[in-house]
Amino acid sequence: MSDVAGELEAIARDERWDDLAAVIDDRFFAYLLLEPDALRRALETVPEAWLRARPRYLLARSLSRARQSLGLLDDRDLAIFREWVQSQPAPATRDRLGVLTSSLRYQMAAGRVEDASATASEIIATIDHATDSAGFHDVLAPVLIRTGTAKLLAGDVSTAISLYSEARRWTNVRGHPFGRVASRHLALGYAVAGNYAKADRELQREASEEGDERPGGEVAAYARALTAIGRLNRQDAAALVAETDGVAAASELSWMRVHVRAKYALYWGERDLMVHEVEDYLLANRGLTRPGSMAGDQLRADLADLYQALGNLPAAEHVLETRGVSPAHRSILTSRSRLHLLRGEQQRALAHLAEAEQLTGGRVHFLASWRVLQASAGQSMGDAVDAESLRAVALSLEHTHAFDALVEGSPQVRAGVARHLRSDPSPLPDVYAPPPGRATLTPREREVLGALREHTSIKAVAAALHVSPNTAKTHLRALYRKLGASGREQALRIASSRFD
Repeated sequence: MSDVAGELEAIARDERWDDLAAVIDDRFFAYLLLEPDALRRALETVPEAWLRARPRYLLARSLSRARQSLGLLDDRDLAIFREWVQSQPAPATRDRLGVLTSSLRYQMAAGRVEDASATASEIIATIDHATDSAGFHDVLAPVLIRTGTAKLLAGDVSTAISLYSEARRWTNVRGHPFGRVASRHLALGYAVAGNYAKADRELQREASEEGDERPGGEVAAYARALTAIGRLNRQDAAALVAETDGVAAASELSWMRVHVRAKYALYWGERDLMVHEVEDYLLANRGLTRPGSMAGDQLRADLADLYQALGNLPAAEHVLETRGVSPAHRSILTSRSRLHLLRGEQQRALAHLAEAEQLTGGRVHFLASWRVLQASAGQSMGDAVDAESLRAVALSLEHTHAFDALVEGSPQVRAGVARHLRSDPSPLPDVYAPPPGRATLTPREREVLGALREHTSIKAVAAALHVSPNTAKTHLRALYRKLGASGREQALRIASSRFD
């Protein structure tokens, strides 16, 4: 028996309820992490009347029970606690946070992502404007982690990372055991954001810390798998993805198991089977995967990517046009831009990427994959690949280890970036067919192209093709559209780089 379990057992045996209250006020969440069963047993021995007269500890008992009931609290206990907090002339901040985080639990469990994000913002404001900090050393880390997860599920990854980082800082105040849990969540936040170098550093940090192996295992498994996939470490990725299959996923992050499997299948696995798995999951988990949520948008982007890799571009478009999908979701933007590029619609691809640049203000958080797509679109239109842009992509890859961004590139762009890298990335999988920018011309289109090379006027082109000027214009519009060109000079440059 551990010292903590022995302490709690002795308090319960001697019926020292005021001593138990002092322990809960000072170390409840620490003990909930380290000795959840011992804490629950101690609270179960407390007389019901004593708990109802002191609703903070009634809520503590409900929280200890919730670990065995998918995180849901007893409605009656929660109602008593809320009424008690509202009756206080100046309720303690920790108790106000208890009310808010209880609401957050229900909203997240019900898949009400927007409501949960709004409640998370209210929690942040409550902490920022608190005039008392009693119990913060124990309460704040778990509250910030749950609040960060609410923001993550709403697609606000930057805020989630900030909250996870703040949670870890608070655990350093008195060596709180939630530090390891915070590091795992922070690693996941970085992995979702595509910064695999930072995710790996956080995973190494949490692995070096002492503590219970059980809490946060699901989060760490997803972070490790995403990091290995993003770094294109196929051997490690295969083993880590297999580990996620063994995770007992019962949280609001359980959808990440499908996301991890989809990413692996896209690069190295059986894409046809994975398409069925993602489609089935979206159908069976409507509440969790509503369009506009992180889960819903990410899995739809994964599905669209798989369809593109299989060459089924109409199906990919149908997925991406799902009503309610966020146009600002990073993976959705990437998939839409790539879809246009695969269709030879370079201008539309560049327009989507320009929207992405506006969202980030052109800051370094502009994804390396977007830079690679931009360079590939320009190259396929006949523009010279800017060496400085390729160097910037290489610097981004060195900083983040997001080597999977190069999967989006044409052979020329991949080679150009590789020249600026200090070390060669793992072998790049060939995912999308046809590769960005590749197109074939029919015999008639080649005739139109030949006439365009020889003549500058519509009338002369029409005469060379033995058609009317209006028909010549129709042929030229079709040729420009296929090449992704906006006029004669650009069409000739693209054709020269790809067909001569």
